[in-house]
Amino acid sequence: MSQLLSPEVLASRSAPLFGFWYPAVPSHRLRPGTMTALKMLDLPILLCRDRAGMLAAMRDLCPHRGMPMSFGRFDGELVECPYHGWQFDMKGRCQRIPALPEGGSFQCDKIGVATYPVEET
Repeated sequence: MSQLLSPEVLASRSAPLFGFWYPAVPSHRLRPGTMTALKMLDLPILLCRDRAGMLAAMRDLCPHRGMPMSFGRFDGELVECPYHGWQFDMKGRCQRIPALPEGGSFQCDKIGVATYPVEET
């Protein structure tokens, strides 16, 4: 996980405010199949709700070039970075890199976006 976080973010993890739950958005604002970007504790966060209504939170930066994922598309299952089209599931795992040749040796499943715990009440 430290590979995905900047030194500033890593330093903030030791801050006393990092270990608590914070309200992000009212549940009704995030309908199934939608996403929204916000900043919490100075971190760019992307909230997504899949078509089945499950909620997920991930860092709003593509690990490839740092483009905000919220500028891309969300089809209710995968978030797609607008820069090169890398696609990530709700658990932050890379599922597809369009520029990769078929049968190549690169393993996109080794790439991920930092995720955060979520809870709805």
